[in-house]
Amino acid sequence: MSFAKNGDLVSVNYVGSLDNEVIFDSTENRDPLKFIIGTGSLIPKFEEAVLGMKIGDKKKIYIDAKEAYGEYSDEMKFEVDKSEMPEGINLEVGTPLQLLQEDGSVSYVKVSEIKDNTVIIDANHPLAGQNLTFNITLVALKDAKDISDDDMPSCSCGCGDDCEDDDCGCDDDSCDCK
Repeated sequence: MSFAKNGDLVSVNYVGSLDNEVIFDSTENRDPLKFIIGTGSLIPKFEEAVLGMKIGDKKKIYIDAKEAYGEYSDEMKFEVDKSEMPEGINLEVGTPLQLLQEDGSVSYVKVSEIKDNTVIIDANHPLAGQNLTFNITLVALKDAKDISDDDMPSCSCGCGDDCEDDDCGCDDDSCDCK
């Protein structure tokens, strides 16, 4: 029986929860998460946890906030004049926004406070400052030498990641590969 190693294409089912046992992401009712181990497309500790697993193995892991999405930082909050906000947007606390960066990339932020003439934007990852627990089950494994282009995942979002790929759909800060 094969054991998962760097370069292998794996499919896992998982449930991700916070310290208070609230589930923040899960593959329940959707396809398993497919990724190549060692590409850095997921939280490093999540990828490392899959190493050595064989199909059917289950594992529970704990990832400290610093090793997940980092600590929450007040420096990631900034104030923007309301006149700079898109026209017609219904501004409420929690409203998600996309910011186009100078390099063409997109950052996902949310409104954290609304003042008379300005809006406070929070650019922290939604899971920043949170310790994460994952229950992982390895459901498929393909050796690196046997991977074809047809096997490649269309995107590598999951585990609470923000969607940054056109093939991913977002719903409540989680991603669904199409």
